[in-house]
Amino acid sequence: MQAMQLYVSPGACCLAAQVVAMALELPVEVLSVPLRRPDSPIHAVNPLGRVPALKLADGSVLTENAAILPYLADLRPGTPLFAPAGSAERARIQSWIGYIAAEVHAASFRPISRPERYSGDPAMHAAIRLRGREQLHTAVGPHALPAVRAALAAV
Repeated sequence: MQAMQLYVSPGACCLAAQVVAMALELPVEVLSVPLRRPDSPIHAVNPLGRVPALKLADGSVLTENAAILPYLADLRPGTPLFAPAGSAERARIQSWIGYIAAEVHAASFRPISRPERYSGDPAMHAAIRLRGREQLHTAVGPHALPAVRAALAAV
């Protein structure tokens, strides 16, 4: 298997892809890139300038954890980190990945870390961050704990 390149940036929700690649001992080179800069190398890989981005050996690119995580797991059939394709368990895992991307990341972490996306008025940023923390608390409340525990036990 040829080496792949995983583009990441600190604080940008890339840790899951890094952990899966490392846990499965896949030939992945991790490259940290700056975000929100027009000269960042990520734009040559992903025109949207987003990470994670996984450059495959053939030069094609996968983006978003919802695509990258199952792809990496499928490179090691039988891994306990991900359920087999076509199983209900796999569908539940992918449902949680989607939930985390939409509700936890987009609805919570973005307002916390980038309040300027929601208001150009710096006086509003503290209230936006507070609302993001409230949404995060709701999103990862008690209903999420069994799934989180199961995921951590598998690692």
